[in-house]
Order: sequence, then structure tokens, then C-alpha cells
Amino acid sequence: MSGIKGKSGVYKKTEEHKRKIGEANSGHIHSRETRIKMSLIKLTENPSYIAMHVWVKKHKGRPEKCSICGKLNKKRGQVHWANKDHKYARNLEDYVAMCPKCHKKWDMEHGFTKQ
Repeated sequence: MSGIKGKSGVYKKTEEHKRKIGEANSGHIHSRETRIKMSLIKLTENPSYIAMHVWVKKHKGRPEKCSICGKLNKKRGQVHWANKDHKYARNLEDYVAMCPKCHKKWDMEHGFTKQ
């Protein structure tokens, strides 16, 4: 190993060693700004299930009550944004506030889950 052995027995990296590591990692390590740009491209071109729900919550806010039974969203997770047609398009009208019970019933009635 190229380096100088320190008091603890661990090799200290020389400038040459650091340069070689940098060359080996070139193209793999991206700046924070580049990583943010890459993630935004990924979100806009092919958003994941979670990314879409984050986007909906950002634009619609936290749901206040279930649009079907009227249950209030007093605690986290009692009411959430549900996608009506399971296509997960960037259309805010496709998302409605539902409690888990009504969401499950909706999905079963519309053939999105098995009974």
C-alpha cells in the first residue's frame, strides 16, 4: 500500500494516493447540486409511488378529513391522499382524501385489490 504508516498502524493517505482515488472515482461522485438535478429529472420523467404522494401533499397539503365517511385526520396516517384510478399521473384531481378503511373498500370495488 502506498502511504505512510502512522502511530495507530493505519496508513495515512499521501497526495498521490488521494489523486489516484479521485481518478478512480471520477464520474461516480457527484456534487450535491448535480445529485439534486439528477433526482429532479428522475422525479419528473418517471416518478415513483412515494414521489407522487410527496408531490400531491406539497400541492394539496395534509388532508383534513376522509371525503367518503368524513373521518377527521387528527393523527398522522388516519387520512391520506388516494389515487382514484391507480395511474399516478400528475393530476391533482385524481387524488382524494380517504381513510385507510374507505381506501381499501374503494380499491376492492374498483378492482385494484383482491378481496
